[in-house]
Amino acid sequence: MSAGSELIRLIRLEAHIYHNAKVCGNWQIREHALGQTCFHVVTVGSCKIEIPGHVTTTLQTGDLILFPREISHTMVPLETLQGEQQHLAYDLAEKAAGTGLLCAEVTFKHQASEQLMASLPAVVVIRNDAENPWLQPLLELTVRESYGNAPATEAVLDRLCELLFIYALTHYFEHAPAELSGPLALYCHPRLRHALDAIHKNPGGPWTLSSMAREAAQSRSLFTMTFRQVSGWTPMLYLTWWRMQLARNHLETRMQVVDVAEMLGYKSQAAFSRAFKKCFDVNAGQVRREASR
Repeated sequence: MSAGSELIRLIRLEAHIYHNAKVCGNWQIREHALGQTCFHVVTVGSCKIEIPGHVTTTLQTGDLILFPREISHTMVPLETLQGEQQHLAYDLAEKAAGTGLLCAEVTFKHQASEQLMASLPAVVVIRNDAENPWLQPLLELTVRESYGNAPATEAVLDRLCELLFIYALTHYFEHAPAELSGPLALYCHPRLRHALDAIHKNPGGPWTLSSMAREAAQSRSLFTMTFRQVSGWTPMLYLTWWRMQLARNHLETRMQVVDVAEMLGYKSQAAFSRAFKKCFDVNAGQVRREASR
């Protein structure tokens, strides 16, 4: 498993739809919850989205726009429509003029998500085109499910939204690495990512600058310099950060502190506890005790 996949699995994301309908009449939709991770997908028709200070653009059927942390924005029809704003089920509004919009918020069960979201730009727009062959099939499944009212429809749509979000993230890693910042930019680097993959496979190993540099097929000095230029972090800082993310996950499953410390390569529980407190500003034992309640 690649380092990026490991991180996405670790953060344990969940998507919950808060809007899925055709918007008709003279409509306008503004932001849902400032600061919340969310995305919108145009399921039917088109619209214009205005994001002050960032972009004003047209969204066509299948286009997806992602907000790592939702900021002020407004969505409106391309042309002025008649009548009061209405939000109608798709099967009741097939012939009505309007735009189908699916909007979902994304929550995370692990604090490593903060680093992931911080590495992305304020707005990510992904077009429904040949560069994104995953988008159209997921859109078709989503629209088909939206027309139904089976007992599990909402759960199925939430899972489809989770897939949409994960695909959007991996698409961005692959197609816009230059726009990433922080340690997540390392996951796209042609050499450094090999070192990260090796660290993720064996996080408790006896890693040194030299052993990490060998995984990246670089000298120790070049590896250290490139690592810092790309991410703003040192290799050892990343190693400690990743170990602590895993540690928190293990402690929340009620593993003993001493066992987690040993698993992640710490020779003493005291050294591990200091590193954990520095990373999260909370004691490792406290995290485990809260998980046991």
